[in-house]
Amino acid sequence: MIVPYTRRKLRNSQYPIALRPELGIELFYGSRSVSTIGHIDTGADHTLINKEFAKQLGLDWKSGVKTKSIGIVGNPVDVYLNEIELEVARLPGSRYKIVAGFIESRNVAILLGQVGFFDNLKITFERSKNRFEIETIK
Repeated sequence: MIVPYTRRKLRNSQYPIALRPELGIELFYGSRSVSTIGHIDTGADHTLINKEFAKQLGLDWKSGVKTKSIGIVGNPVDVYLNEIELEVARLPGSRYKIVAGFIESRNVAILLGQVGFFDNLKITFERSKNRFEIETIK
């Protein structure tokens, strides 16, 4: 499946537009699901999800295994690892059980990282063509 980069307006006069690798996903836990947009982040070790999505799924996010994550600013934050299911919208066969890290953050919605995302799918970035391709691993 070929996906165009998403154009995002920035509050920066020198760089007013950013192109980002984002795509529609669905999160599942028990009988509940949430459709949303995830940001593909090659630098994220784990898939990180804001605690607000856990609430929508009826998941007690702090019941997971507690660990720490260090982001770009270098400050460690608490992360709670929980098993959920994730599916890429409009990509048949892409529903997988993953261990995702749930966090409390004003800056992170969903970062699709190495563990839980890249290990289940093949992603080919073509920034020069303003698109990326995503496919299931056979």
